[in-house]
Amino acid sequence: MAAPRNDNVKEKILDAATGLLDTQTFADISLAEIAAAAGVSKGTLYYYYKSKTDILFDLTNRYLDRQWDELIAWTENKDKDTSVHRLVKYVVERNTASAGMRLHLIHAAMLGAPSSSTATPRSSGSSPRRSPSAPTSSPPTSPRS
Repeated sequence: MAAPRNDNVKEKILDAATGLLDTQTFADISLAEIAAAAGVSKGTLYYYYKSKTDILFDLTNRYLDRQWDELIAWTENKDKDTSVHRLVKYVVERNTASAGMRLHLIHAAMLGAPSSSTATPRSSGSSPRRSPSAPTSSPPTSPRS
């Protein structure tokens, strides 16, 4: 008979990744570290998440869902003054309180999370861009600033 399934595995994985973000950037965290922190095997982690990008998407969704749920609960509370100036103050205070996670999510999104647990290092002097005369199948990208 198969072992009973734990329905909270995804939450354990996301909680572990969130905890690791207290001391590391998302790019520096490996899937093996997340699995170890969650107390699951790497195979179990790969069953739920095929890549770090999938974890990043779920972390972002969970973060935004919680922000939204808390805002709705605050505005629907009849005992609170939910006038416009109080709403603005609430939003500013919430954004300040959760700045760490938001910065991690923005940073990871800007860098582009690698699709596997290890990134392939680039050798110095190599460029991922093609020369202007080389044919491409997609439109050229603008240079990063």
